[in-house]
Amino acid sequence: MQQQNRSAELSALQIAVLTAPVVLAAFINGWYLPALAELGLHWFWAVDMLQWIFLPLGLVVLLARRGVAPALYGFARPQDDWPWLILSTALVALTLAAVYFGVKPWALKVFGPAPAGFQFENVELTGLAGRVLWLYASFTAGFVESIFYIGLPWLACQRWTSASRWLTPPVFSLLSSVVFASVHWEQGWSGMVAAFAFGLAACLWLFRLRSLWPIAVAHTLIDLYSFY
Repeated sequence: MQQQNRSAELSALQIAVLTAPVVLAAFINGWYLPALAELGLHWFWAVDMLQWIFLPLGLVVLLARRGVAPALYGFARPQDDWPWLILSTALVALTLAAVYFGVKPWALKVFGPAPAGFQFENVELTGLAGRVLWLYASFTAGFVESIFYIGLPWLACQRWTSASRWLTPPVFSLLSSVVFASVHWEQGWSGMVAAFAFGLAACLWLFRLRSLWPIAVAHTLIDLYSFY
């Protein structure tokens, strides 16, 4: 009861404000990361980790201290039904992979590849450091994007009572997927179309399962494959 009372302190607008920095950073990193890469890999990875670890972690901790625990936006502590969790995660992973890897080749044929420019591969490391960064990039993308593009925005929408009549799960899924696609603008139209399809499928699974665990884990697994 105390946690519920504390969580009521944050309105939809306040949750949206605390979600925005991660989303805004993703919008502009296509400009500042290439410049940092030219300065040196240490600058690139330091800022990248600031964006993907310290910033979201700080906001999640701040939200938790204000009563918005992870359970409220989809990360409730898993129960004893581990077979269900494993099965649902596998099903979500297969679905999201089929959507993303099915749409991406079609989008490439229609829109062509992304314009020449900065590529993430330009700053990849080899050896043990490369393996660590591979794991880091996959896990942070899977969980951070699930939290800040789906979980927290949907929680904010639920508290936006004046919009409850029209901001239904299907409408939210479309809006969330548009935002998720747009932050991948540096990948060109083909990348954005694939990201939109991926985001839409992930949102639909959230409303089916009422949990972000399978989605975040599935997203991580797909990125582990994609970034390998």
